[in-house]
Amino acid sequence: MTNQHGRRTPDDGRLLIVDFGNVLYSIDFARTVRAFEALAGYNGEPIRFGVDDQDELFFRIDRGELTKEAFRAELRSRFGFTCSDDEIDRAWCAILISPFPFIDKVISDIRGRFVGARVVMLSNISELHLEQAMRTTPELFEGVGARRGVGARHGVRARHGVPLDDYYFSCRIGLRKPSAEVFLYVCEREGVRPEDCVLFDDSAANCDAAMKLGMRVVRVTPGDPDLAFRELQGASPDQ
Repeated sequence: MTNQHGRRTPDDGRLLIVDFGNVLYSIDFARTVRAFEALAGYNGEPIRFGVDDQDELFFRIDRGELTKEAFRAELRSRFGFTCSDDEIDRAWCAILISPFPFIDKVISDIRGRFVGARVVMLSNISELHLEQAMRTTPELFEGVGARRGVGARHGVRARHGVPLDDYYFSCRIGLRKPSAEVFLYVCEREGVRPEDCVLFDDSAANCDAAMKLGMRVVRVTPGDPDLAFRELQGASPDQ
């Protein structure tokens, strides 16, 4: 529905689903692989950890199926690590670099073009990564409770005061992209249909899964913050 100026009115019912890593926050999977390979005791077993290609062990920690202690034990068993828990945690969190500087502007721009839409974060993220991100950039996750599965649905604030309406973390809801179930879960929680959603994500697998459900997608190019910014800015309600 549009008003007399051709802009969508607040009852449009759209949901904008924004990824965390390489969309709002710079990450590099290779940093964790290199950090693991440098740990004491590493046995040379290949470490498969990438945006669309990961060992099932990493899927399990993302879905919250392993405690931190069980995850470290699995890593030691698989890869021979003999180092401390803290060293393993630091290597695991090496993937996290820093938030993109344009977060506030791009979310404001998106809200300006998708008038009335809710904006939520949906991230494949382990509890260790989430805790580290919340420690280093608490303003990005302001309002997210330590024990809640998602945000409080009351306009929690993101970095620089730009509002995100809710947060969905794989480690707290037990579902992980690119499964259809996680997208349908978010739709059910938000009271929208898949065709009312736009996904902003850097993963080809995630984008393909969302499109199969009828969602529109904006594929963000990983590793290039300037290009990501232009791609996010270019999103239009009428695409």
